[in-house]
Amino acid sequence: MSTTSTLKLPYLYPQQAQKHVTVNEALRALDMLVQPAPLSRQIIDPQSLLPEDGQCWIVPENAVGDWAGRDNDLVAWQDEGWSFSTPSAGWIVYVSDEESLLAFDGSGWTDLLPDFPDTLPRFGINTEADATNRLAVKSDAVLISHDDVTPGNGSVRFCLNRRSGGDAASLILQTGFEGRAEIGLDEKDDFQIKVSADGVVFRPVLVIDRESGRVSQPNTPPVAAPFNLLKDGGRFAGVPEPTSVAVGAFVAPGYVGAYNGAEIVAGPQFHHNNATFGGSNAVLHPEIEALMLKVRTGSAQRYGVEFHTLRITAGEGSAASVGVSGADPHALLCTSPSVPIPAQLTVNYHLHVLSGSAAVLADTFGRTFIDGFEVGATTQILPDDGWCQATRLYDRVPSGFSGYHPSIFGLYAMPRTELLFAAPTITPGHVPMGEGQIILITPGLEAWR
Repeated sequence: MSTTSTLKLPYLYPQQAQKHVTVNEALRALDMLVQPAPLSRQIIDPQSLLPEDGQCWIVPENAVGDWAGRDNDLVAWQDEGWSFSTPSAGWIVYVSDEESLLAFDGSGWTDLLPDFPDTLPRFGINTEADATNRLAVKSDAVLISHDDVTPGNGSVRFCLNRRSGGDAASLILQTGFEGRAEIGLDEKDDFQIKVSADGVVFRPVLVIDRESGRVSQPNTPPVAAPFNLLKDGGRFAGVPEPTSVAVGAFVAPGYVGAYNGAEIVAGPQFHHNNATFGGSNAVLHPEIEALMLKVRTGSAQRYGVEFHTLRITAGEGSAASVGVSGADPHALLCTSPSVPIPAQLTVNYHLHVLSGSAAVLADTFGRTFIDGFEVGATTQILPDDGWCQATRLYDRVPSGFSGYHPSIFGLYAMPRTELLFAAPTITPGHVPMGEGQIILITPGLEAWR
């Protein structure tokens, strides 16, 4: 064999004379074929050219003159003459006048770029993409502009589409690859903005209801903190509400009515300056101590206005029952007076199920939160849950609202369930509910008159 199999470079023969001729011929071929960059594949007649040494072309079909019959060959002007090389399947060249990358398929040259796949498993620009970040861009700026070439219409939209409410559709802003803010949809498809101090826990700053357009700020206190509408301030110490820190004897409230045979009696009391946390007053009942550990820290556990709790035992009745996921139906435990209420109202209380099973209602009258976290369905509360804060944000359009509700606490239970009920508040409007936000004793308006 006198030439190499792929590039057809001439071999030197043993004891060959004038070896430099063969070597130079091979070097000329390499100079044309290594990193080939033909100027064009449109020249039919080479006599129209004023070639410079080393310039290269692809011979098109129907070429004339010195190029006749050399269709698809690479041709270069070398040492004042034309050098031809017949391509093999798989050769790749860059054609300057087209700015195209061509490959020889055995019969002709084809453009590689239009044949690139429509989909790629991952793509990185100036950085490496991975299995999670399948599209990765490392750049000082990224521009996405409208298409100004037909069929562009002048608009530009960037869409984030998720499968369902349990998945994410959001934009996360980071510092040092650690999340600090998130903009997107929550589980109810409402728009929200969240912030984070550690990149793990994100707290909502602003939420926009997708149906009404109403804006809420869950972690921002209202401009004017509302007073408790309960005349005893939820302290169960009689009317009017005591104006001192201390409370007197327990007085059963008129706004918590027994239903379905429930029994309501006095529960344990919170004592101001209590001995449990280092004060001089009475030792707290263990259930009250558990509540204070949940809602207060440090020396605040020791102080505050005193209040009683209710001990409620469910009866055997089953009227006004509701379904509870994973459990038998629960019956209404207590009622409230059928008095006029505003269209927007916040009802909040704490409960601890001592035995049995209770449930906090979630319905179309508004939104329900447990410990500051919104729940979408009536939620079962069990003894192992400890103290829970239940919050109901009533929100009714006045034109379609009767104006009263006979059981605003939305509290249900299985027969003979025993629980503690503490620190109820009823305030006009919506008190913002952030994750883990606690509402305990809110003074009634009567205390300040």
